[in-house]
Amino acid sequence: MSSHISNVRPKPDTVLVDIVDYVTKYKIKSDDAYETARYCLMDTLGCGFEALGFSA
Repeated sequence: MSSHISNVRPKPDTVLVDIVDYVTKYKIKSDDAYETARYCLMDTLGCGFEALGFSA
């Protein structure tokens, strides 16, 4: 038995398109937002590197 598998994709949901548009087109104007994101990234990397010292 064989079945036909279609490779045609449906259009994405409107909510998904709205999220993508927001993420790709929104311009951040606040220096505080960039600073907060930088600290969050440094904290995440620091926690990840520290976790490498522990066995899983």
